Amino acid sequence: MREVVGITHSDAGALSASFALATAVFMGIKGESKGAIRDKVSSLGFYRRESVEELRALAEFSEMATRTVPVALVCALEASSFEGALRNAIAVGGDTDTIASMAGGLAEALYGVPAVVREQVEAKVPAEMMVALRVLYETSGREFPLPGDPANTCLPRSEQLDQLSTHWWSSLGRWARGRAGKSG
Repeated sequence: MREVVGITHSDAGALSASFALATAVFMGIKGESKGAIRDKVSSLGFYRRESVEELRALAEFSEMATRTVPVALVCALEASSFEGALRNAIAVGGDTDTIASMAGGLAEALYGVPAVVREQVEAKVPAEMMVALRVLYETSGREFPLPGDPANTCLPRSEQLDQLSTHWWSSLGRWARGRAGKSG
């Protein structure tokens, strides 16, 4: 996880927060109860005791993982549906896109993704990203939540993966060169 998180986050707090979120999602995938997830992330120091309403009243803005992860966990764990988790994330304010993306990941593990959301996403996600998503789900042994043909392409699977890999490493290289230019 350090290698993945380290691409965009350089401090130990962000790594710990990412571990707490990944742990929560893993537990959700495995069918653990919300109470068990709450207890585990609390033991890791990443759960806030405030309710969504209390967090909303605080109206704190932070981009730091150590502050946004606990809020995202509350948003997902207090919800009773995927949509409810996203509504909670928007309602608390702050860095809502970051909070919603994390709450949505846990909410998918807990509640699944509604068909209407799946259909809208598939219509907007680029083909190469659909391939990446399908590979991730296939690797994890989970059912892919989006319907349809893998990336709507006629390429053999190995060529799809080669193209995805080339695209990914090319993008990462451009990002790293840009980042090196900013620090020098």
